[in-house]
Amino acid sequence: MLRTLIPIGILTTALAACGSPHGAAPCAGDPDCNLRTGGECRSSPLGTDQCAYPDTACAGGFSWSELSGNIAGECVSLDVDAGNADAGNIDAVDSSTIDAMPMPCDLRLTFQEGQEVWAANQDGTGLTNLSVSASADSSPQWSTAGAKIVFVSGRTGNDDVFTVNPNGSGLANLTRNSAEDQQPTWSRDGTKIAFLRSERLWLMDANGSSARQLSTLPVYSFNSLTWSPDGSAIAFVSGTDIYSLAVAGGSPRNLTNSAALDDSPEWSPDGTKIAFRSAIGSAAEDVFVMNVDGAGVANITNTPSAVEAAPKWSPDSSALVFSSNRDGNSELYRAPISTPGAYQRLTNTTYPELSPAWSPDGTKIAFVLAPSANSTIGVIDSSGSGLVTFALTNGGALSPSWAPCR
Repeated sequence: MLRTLIPIGILTTALAACGSPHGAAPCAGDPDCNLRTGGECRSSPLGTDQCAYPDTACAGGFSWSELSGNIAGECVSLDVDAGNADAGNIDAVDSSTIDAMPMPCDLRLTFQEGQEVWAANQDGTGLTNLSVSASADSSPQWSTAGAKIVFVSGRTGNDDVFTVNPNGSGLANLTRNSAEDQQPTWSRDGTKIAFLRSERLWLMDANGSSARQLSTLPVYSFNSLTWSPDGSAIAFVSGTDIYSLAVAGGSPRNLTNSAALDDSPEWSPDGTKIAFRSAIGSAAEDVFVMNVDGAGVANITNTPSAVEAAPKWSPDSSALVFSSNRDGNSELYRAPISTPGAYQRLTNTTYPELSPAWSPDGTKIAFVLAPSANSTIGVIDSSGSGLVTFALTNGGALSPSWAPCR
């Protein structure tokens, strides 16, 4: 494979002076560029120094911060001048090494509480109301680029898809349609949003432009949409089966085609598998994994008397976290893909634990802790230790979603 060589000296001289290496640096667009999480001041296309953060989705390893105006979230382009006089006198590093460098993670969350969208740190501090509306706001999801949070709001009289900056600024209505728009889901590169309009699958650009219908199949409207990591396809639930559809066009492909109800598809980060829930050959629901073409179906949990739900992949695609009532109460469990039937219990409380979400660095799992009165957000280490619960007052916590590593 051909590797692009990026001279270290040129990479270094592309950075502007950032001040103290131990705290914040003054950048024109972001006066608090956070060096502790890898932020760097860089010369930008805007003609000013802007803050950039590590981003594994970018070939050069960085994207502009959410405070960088109309370039927010875009990849930083490294302008390597092959004719630079110093190029023959410096060492070089290939781009695959840069991409493999560990990227720091902010470990913040967005979630629904009551009828509003909130953000908070992983320990529950820094609670910020992002939507501030008397209407019902729901289904928040943090962009993989980190610049925006998408959610559904009824503030226009019907459900539309909105985005907002992580600090609550920049609210934008993307759909502005009299139909009901629901379940917005970011593509892995943050450039597209899939959503349901009147229970049909649609696609639009991240700014709401170029909206188009992808399929005429009716789509199950809860926990249904999942993107392939390369952004080429979307899996969804229609009727009782799971389908995949190429974004470029074509007909949906039925992946499960079983008599049982198949739902909750989740594409693996490495792009090779889709996890889902089904009652195939079982009295209740188990967690299954299949190849992306529907072949190679394997029962990962195999507990016929239990109900399992909401499988979510670990970032390295080696394991799934899910909820199960196999021990009476609905708790969280972790199962390795390599050993079907093996599992580790992660939680043990008197309340149901639901809707797990693995942090992008694999160290934490957020979930909904649902006592009989008001549900809240809980966070544990991926081993199950260190439970933290958020001190929420409005109740009805749902849909935790992590900020990306950047």
